[in-house]
Amino acid sequence: MMKLNLKSKKRESYSVLRIIYCKICGNMRIVKYSRISLNNNTYCSQRCFGKTLANKPKSIETRQKIRQYKLGKKATLETRLKLSQLRQGTNNSFFGKHHTIETKRKLSLTNKGKPAWNKGKKHKPESIIKMRLAKLGNKYALGKKRSPETLMKMRLENLSRPKPSPLKGRPFTQEHRNNISKSRLGKFCGINSHIFGIKRSEDTKQKIRLARLKQIIPTKDTKPERMMQLALSLEGIKFRKHEPITGQPDIFIEPNMCIFVDGDYPHGNPLFYKADDPIFGRMTVKEKWAKDIKINHELTNKGYFVIRIWQSDIEKDVGIIAKNIINSIKGIKIQDGYRETYKKHLGNAI
Repeated sequence: MMKLNLKSKKRESYSVLRIIYCKICGNMRIVKYSRISLNNNTYCSQRCFGKTLANKPKSIETRQKIRQYKLGKKATLETRLKLSQLRQGTNNSFFGKHHTIETKRKLSLTNKGKPAWNKGKKHKPESIIKMRLAKLGNKYALGKKRSPETLMKMRLENLSRPKPSPLKGRPFTQEHRNNISKSRLGKFCGINSHIFGIKRSEDTKQKIRLARLKQIIPTKDTKPERMMQLALSLEGIKFRKHEPITGQPDIFIEPNMCIFVDGDYPHGNPLFYKADDPIFGRMTVKEKWAKDIKINHELTNKGYFVIRIWQSDIEKDVGIIAKNIINSIKGIKIQDGYRETYKKHLGNAI
């Protein structure tokens, strides 16, 4: 019997037929050559013996040699499929494992300041088509929906683990904002719009109209509006701002008085602008007048009393206009019940 010592792997080889029990695959085989480690563990083949060496940590020099050997080489499609199958499910070394908080922090520090691996790279048209075809087989893309129990579990999990936004407290630079605006240019209008060619039903249109009435545009009151509100408050008149009805009047006095404070430029004051002058985009002054008249008719038909005041008139003398509003309330021919309601809001002014 011949004995052979190998310093690199420290193993012994015997040229004798033997029945062995492999410690890796668990099979009993009759082999000519069996590998015997220092712990007297037998292995049926070089592959099983190599698995014991795979768990041993490699030196830095060995890793560099492996990298240089694999540099520039591409695996075949069959090899890639085999590797992917070997790493799927429970075969993956990271199956069921999660990074600790310390590991995540270390990873974030190592990647800090480095550019993204896909920065400046674009997918080829062939790759985009492949990705689309791959998504078609996704179970969530085939009309399947999550059950109510699953959705409730996801909601409870998100509530128990609140995640702050990664952009919280990090304002965008002006350059970043310009890049975002350029990237969105033309993506949400015309053919590129997600609602292009879709016709809304009457119920949907009505819901949108009601939602629009609750939106205050502009969000802040203008200077003439604030002057008018202050004058009415000094006269002891109670009012509400931006009532969610047709036209959304700037000032509303119960039960049915609507006051609009019209700006000279936005609404086209005839003292300063002609009928064909443009104001907003392609809208002309006469079109804006027609729109305001339409709102007046709709409110009047619903039983409201409409007053429109120009910005220039308020800036001249707001006190006189406030008194004129009180006189107009006195002059309205209304029922006795309405008179009592006005008295509650106007106090001693009427």
